[in-house]
Amino acid sequence: MLGIGTVRKEYSIPALSVGTNTFLELSTHSRDKNISPGRKPSTLLSSTAYAMYGQIFFFLLFFFNFNKKKDKNKKEKKDQDTNIERDGKIIGRAMAEFRIRDRKLLLQHIIPIFDQYPLLTSKYYNYELFKKALLISSNSAIPTIKKHAMLVELKNQVRPNNYVSPVWSVVNNKVTSLCNAKTVMSKSWLVGFTEAEGSFYLYTKDVQRIVHAFEITQKLDKIVLDAAAQLLKIKVKTKGTYFTVYADTLRDIPDIIAFYNNTFKGMKSLEYRIWARSFNKSRSTSMKKTGNERFIYLNKIQDLMRKIRSIR
Repeated sequence: MLGIGTVRKEYSIPALSVGTNTFLELSTHSRDKNISPGRKPSTLLSSTAYAMYGQIFFFLLFFFNFNKKKDKNKKEKKDQDTNIERDGKIIGRAMAEFRIRDRKLLLQHIIPIFDQYPLLTSKYYNYELFKKALLISSNSAIPTIKKHAMLVELKNQVRPNNYVSPVWSVVNNKVTSLCNAKTVMSKSWLVGFTEAEGSFYLYTKDVQRIVHAFEITQKLDKIVLDAAAQLLKIKVKTKGTYFTVYADTLRDIPDIIAFYNNTFKGMKSLEYRIWARSFNKSRSTSMKKTGNERFIYLNKIQDLMRKIRSIR
């Protein structure tokens, strides 16, 4: 997994940048001289390689965003797995950026990572555009004017409706069994995806009754949720214009707890632990005897988790 941050769901790059956590941008900025191309990123994105987004213009910036307030210790040192220094620039309130601008470094180290760990979502389309743009901008044999025209053409391309990452072709773009799911999606990938997109929460189901729930929601890429549902032993539901894998029953929640036990590395780990422990405590023999006591306890946990999410 990235191991360097939490979800960033809002940023100022419109166009092709879609989603959270990590994005790519092409801009007119000069290269960053502080990053050595000789340093190797190793297994930087092995379990969250899906989080790759593109914005095409001229030269390249690669951003990793992480919350300094929640991952202060991670910011203050070099990443031992990647051996790439962080450019700790503070942006707004408790936010920093990690940048790789060197096109040679991108081609030698970043691109191979995403080729080795292909994106499972429709962001694969964005990655392909980014890779093509990077190769074009790095090709000294192409005249500048032609290079500009080629990049503009790429920028104007629109992802087809119902686009599916080619990775799913090995199961004929359909997931109907656990075997199909495991052929493409690993547990570590799903953990990384959940770290960015998943939600562990409590909600008031009716009077004097608060229940635990787990959910991953997407507007696109239903096939990804189909695979996740197979791994998690739950179902995919359609809610309006989006799809969701959802669980809130006493039968399903223990399976979710077991699946994600000791897996998260970022802020999601805190949310998960509070959520899982409160579920187990609320089902304990002593608390079962007094429904009102359970409600009061879960109401406090619900408020606590809301406060945690408000500072993310």
